[in-house]
Amino acid sequence: MLVLTRKTQQIINIGDDIKIHILDTSGKYTRIGIDAPREISVHRNEVYKQIKAKALSQCDANHLTDINSQTSNQ
Repeated sequence: MLVLTRKTQQIINIGDDIKIHILDTSGKYTRIGIDAPREISVHRNEVYKQIKAKALSQCDANHLTDINSQTSNQ
């Protein structure tokens, strides 16, 4: 993991297409802005985990449906 110290109004580049802007710091909070291409999804970690869990449960449900349909056809 790369750890950086930045001040307000400074920017961190990730490759050519992603920029992290340090907008404001107040106490223990830091506001950031993220410029990224539309095809790259950007989520807070807790939201990302929910999306992944939902996708996994849908995959599991689809898999069970496939298994049930295969066994009922035999």
